[in-house]
Amino acid sequence: LCLLVDSRERTGRSGKRMQELLDREGVPVETMALPLGDLLWVWRHPDGRQILADWVAERKTASDLAASVLDGRYDEQKGRLVRSGIRKICYIFEGLSRHSGHGVPLSALETAVVHTAFITGFTTLETADTGDTVTTVVQLHKEIETAGVPHTAVLFDAYLASSRRTTDDQVFGRMLRLIPGCGGEMVDELLGVCPTGADATAFFSAHNSKSRLQEANGGTSKVTAPVVGMCTALFSSKL
Repeated sequence: LCLLVDSRERTGRSGKRMQELLDREGVPVETMALPLGDLLWVWRHPDGRQILADWVAERKTASDLAASVLDGRYDEQKGRLVRSGIRKICYIFEGLSRHSGHGVPLSALETAVVHTAFITGFTTLETADTGDTVTTVVQLHKEIETAGVPHTAVLFDAYLASSRRTTDDQVFGRMLRLIPGCGGEMVDELLGVCPTGADATAFFSAHNSKSRLQEANGGTSKVTAPVVGMCTALFSSKL
């Protein structure tokens, strides 16, 4: 079993410290540019095959979390992880108790953590510092190793190829995320009815867009009236 660490995690003092501690613990580690997540596990076979271990972890320091909440990347990352096909998704929140602002109050970060655990359904772990994070990762590694190779084998190379393929709905989703007030859940709902710009033009050119969104989602819609109005202004062919 090998732990793959995203190359961006190697930057900075804490990233280098994390690598040193993992090496000291004897965990087989390789660094590469991962399309998703900060930590990923693969089983290496003697015949050269690499099997995805079905676990991915995202590490968020207090400053990382604050920045991603402010610019909307946090919801987008969670959405991508949900769509990745990996069954066991873990967020490691590091040093939240030492949060010193970064433009976001601690209460907002705590709300994001609770939402990730109870609404999104991801495993969430909180650590005090880099050393504590490494201890947690080592424990995760041991548990994955004990569980063994998944019964449904997914080749790592196939996963990489599919993850790096940018689809039309991913591009359009990033565009929707730029609309003021349009959070991750609203983006997901909008993509469900109009996955491309052409679909959005057809949808918002018709009357009663809010009612149609409610009908498409079992009578309820999380997309607010201001966001519907902005989408109508952007995409309606009647304007």
